[in-house]
Amino acid sequence: MRHPAKGTMWLATLVGMTLLVSGCTSGKLPEVSDDGLLRTVRTSNGAIYEAPDLDLHEYGKIVVEECTVRFREDWQREQNRDRTPARQITTADMQMIAESLGGSCHRIFDAALAQVDLGTGDVPGQGRILEVRPEIVDLDIAPPDLQSPGMDRTYTTNPGQMTLHLELVDAASGAVVGRVVDHRRARDTATLLEMSAARNQIEMEFILEQWATMVREHLEASVD
Repeated sequence: MRHPAKGTMWLATLVGMTLLVSGCTSGKLPEVSDDGLLRTVRTSNGAIYEAPDLDLHEYGKIVVEECTVRFREDWQREQNRDRTPARQITTADMQMIAESLGGSCHRIFDAALAQVDLGTGDVPGQGRILEVRPEIVDLDIAPPDLQSPGMDRTYTTNPGQMTLHLELVDAASGAVVGRVVDHRRARDTATLLEMSAARNQIEMEFILEQWATMVREHLEASVD
């Protein structure tokens, strides 16, 4: 038995529960994407697209792909504007940050979605695989510590923000059957905190945990 309404429900709720943030991008998103997905939800944080015939009950396995990370445009140039040559952020520094965050993203989503029981039983299509492809875009974090001699310390009330661009892909056909775009800021604090690469990672992983938990909970709700 098909349950397209439930598939729509979990995707819609996924973005509807996001934090209120600045940098709204939903106004730039069309009602129909270039690949034919329909915008089912438009919020202050982004939008949800899905294939008209999406039915999550047709899938028997979820596979989380590696997570890629892209920084906000001009992030490196802006961070280096007031830095001395010894404290410049290099491409290697950015790669290290991206690899660390990407690894956390994959680990957190993989662990969360491994708990989902699609409950397909003997229904047709139970062998189909749903690939989850998370990507972090527009990463904008506070300047990390570079362990340079005599380095200045950086303080902030918010270590940064980033956007999740997640696609649901039918593994057999390669067709994108769902897309989630969600923007979040890290937790604001009442006082200035000294920033470091370690604190950046903690705060970004907090956001990842929230995203992964929402995806898991609503996938589970869709197959009840």
